Amino acid sequence: GNHEGALKQYQQCMYTLAENAIAAEDFELAAGYLSLIADYDNAESLRQKSVYLSAMQRKEDGDLSAAATLFASVPDYEDAALQADACYDAYYQEAYAQAQLAMDEKRYGDAVAALEYVSRDNMSEKYADIDDMYNRANYEYANALYADKKPYEALKYYNNILDYKDVRSEKLDRVCYRIL
Repeated sequence: GNHEGALKQYQQCMYTLAENAIAAEDFELAAGYLSLIADYDNAESLRQKSVYLSAMQRKEDGDLSAAATLFASVPDYEDAALQADACYDAYYQEAYAQAQLAMDEKRYGDAVAALEYVSRDNMSEKYADIDDMYNRANYEYANALYADKKPYEALKYYNNILDYKDVRSEKLDRVCYRIL
């Protein structure tokens, strides 16, 4: 059979699907279609615009982590890099401040609680130490619980950080954990 023009037809179909998704304000779906045909017409610039508009929707919905990640994925589109920084700041600022204060006051359980549900993926430079802070807080809190004769409460916090320091090799090799 003759398959000449099949690629062009595919690209046109994907482009039309993307246009329909944009008309329906489903920018994430549009970006997905456009990513499949980056070399076609103005698909790449339209994809970046769709990602940007999707990020704006996420930001308006209060999903700052997702918005920041989307903005960061198109840093050269309009003010996306600034938007990414602003979303990251708004998302991390409060949790970071609470955790930092708790760490300074050696309230490690409170530091874990402040960071527990904060995404630690794609962090900006400003908050790059959140992962270390979270690991250290879990470690110190687990050690304190263990020292306070609460090994099974400590286990939860050790399990949060299996690959940190000596957790897997020593802490979880204690007799009380071997029987579990």
